[in-house]
Amino acid sequence: MDASLAYSSNGLNFSAFDPHPHNAAVNTSRIWNNTDIPCCTYQHVYQHWPTPDAGARACQSLCEANATCQSWAYVSPNVSGSERCCLKDGVGPSVPHPGILSGFSSHALPDPQLPQLFPNVPETPYSYQIYPNTLFVQRNVTSGAPQRLLVHASSATVKHGDVAKGTSTLLTFSLRVDGFVALTANASTKPAIGQISTIPLTWLSGNLSVNSGIVPQGSNTGGNSEGSIAVQLDDCAGRPFPGYGLQQAVPFVGDSLAWTPAWLPPRDMSRDLAGRVLCVTVALVGDVALYSLSGNFTR
Repeated sequence: MDASLAYSSNGLNFSAFDPHPHNAAVNTSRIWNNTDIPCCTYQHVYQHWPTPDAGARACQSLCEANATCQSWAYVSPNVSGSERCCLKDGVGPSVPHPGILSGFSSHALPDPQLPQLFPNVPETPYSYQIYPNTLFVQRNVTSGAPQRLLVHASSATVKHGDVAKGTSTLLTFSLRVDGFVALTANASTKPAIGQISTIPLTWLSGNLSVNSGIVPQGSNTGGNSEGSIAVQLDDCAGRPFPGYGLQQAVPFVGDSLAWTPAWLPPRDMSRDLAGRVLCVTVALVGDVALYSLSGNFTR
């Protein structure tokens, strides 16, 4: 499969990018013995059942009949003296607990506010842990140029230490080779100085948008955090388009998720560069980081 890079935390799997279109069926029939789901209880039903198995199945039925209920836990009398069914509106990680039986309903869904790679429900594929194992570069068979990075990982439907036959699988994640998390200047000089240029881009319309910010604690200046960033638009051979060079660029100082580069005198990228092939050159000085470039262009 092609998917975004993911990480696991407490039984939840997250993606840095868009959710992967993976639909996994929730196992609502299994009852987990000596297992609790210590979260999300919104209702207790106190009742006596003839056996723990009968109590668990009754609790399971109560949860399934309520659209709010995503998981449940039956607490037997020998646990706390109060036999009860706990109805829960979430599906947090399960933990071992003698005397408690638990399970999930067909209403169990991942939290829509989390950027999840796939549903994180026990008994579904890859629901508890992902361990990246190997990384290699896939190259173009003709030119030999890198095309993408492939990360192979093992994963499991259970927590670390509980892996058994039938609970694990293998995954492959695909990453483009021209991406980055953050770029900073070379700290060997004071102040730090750095420069990077993009691959050729065909500019369609609108302005360039830059996500950049100050690196904390003055790590590249040896003192207080300070730095600036400037942008040049050129012909990919280092020759700037008229008015779009670093000498005409207005340096940006501060933090912004969507800073629009500016030049003096003012320029209009849509008017001047629409349809042109260009490279974006970014100059970093001091404690500043470049996180992303965006705009209406094609590669």
